[in-house]
Amino acid sequence: MLNLRSDIEPEKNIVTESQKDNFVINLNLQNQESAFQLVRETTNQFAICSVTEKTYKTIVHRHPLLLLSVPKSLVYLREKGYKTFHPYINESYDNELDDQKRLNMVLQETKRLCSLTGKDLEEFLAETKKICTFNYNLLINKT
Repeated sequence: MLNLRSDIEPEKNIVTESQKDNFVINLNLQNQESAFQLVRETTNQFAICSVTEKTYKTIVHRHPLLLLSVPKSLVYLREKGYKTFHPYINESYDNELDDQKRLNMVLQETKRLCSLTGKDLEEFLAETKKICTFNYNLLINKT
């Protein structure tokens, strides 16, 4: 089982800007390798999709990711040629326009992923590894 640590309490449905900026999630397998990463991408007041080193670092490290950013950020990544992790990660949050709802959807999916064990976890890791390798190769070949 994966362990989830966070300074955000989704049950209270209250997340301050400070908490968003300090969001820390620690997902460890027994061997200290993370099964996925939650990336809080840089956002702006104009809700323009952009990808920074935060996302690219995750791709270089070949990790599956949930991308907490402006709506349609995963669409933006797919337009750039990258694959995302549907159906292994529920990416419906990417279509949500309301910031609070989108955050809560990401947290719910994080909890679901953290509860994966046994064959479900093995399948998740095996299938997402293929996508991670594709994305890594795409990024390396673009640079």
